[in-house]
Amino acid sequence: MQKPIDRRSALFQTARAPFLATALDHWPLSKDTPTDVLAKLEKARRQFTFADVDYDMFAQCVATSLQACELLMRHLLDVPPGVKRTFGQLVGQANDQGRLTEQQSEWLKYAVLVRNRFAHGSEFGLTPGMADEMMEALHLWVVDMLQTNPTLGESAPTTGP
Repeated sequence: MQKPIDRRSALFQTARAPFLATALDHWPLSKDTPTDVLAKLEKARRQFTFADVDYDMFAQCVATSLQACELLMRHLLDVPPGVKRTFGQLVGQANDQGRLTEQQSEWLKYAVLVRNRFAHGSEFGLTPGMADEMMEALHLWVVDMLQTNPTLGESAPTTGP
């Protein structure tokens, strides 16, 4: 009897838009997500779904989700539109103000590193399974931030990355 294939491994065998769209069911969204952050996450979800046409979209959808995380950090810190701050600076400021849990802070260190690889033109390719795992983690992080900082859902939209 053949062992059933796991969800992420199946993405390698059936990387077509309808099948890729099934991954979205595993990526949570919160009704409290600020509209500009939600728009970035929705764009990233579309990019993942249509990566069957352009394999580079697997990396691009993660970059877009990281931009959503950066926007959420701007909300957390009430950074006005037009004020330039890097993702790393936002994370440092949030840490200095005690606005992040230890787990969130640790996770963000790695998110900043990945975001910098995308932002500074490093070649960065992802497999469907890698992109799925990263997208799920980024969505979970947004939900976690909204749960630990309930006023984030009340934030006015800002402009950002």
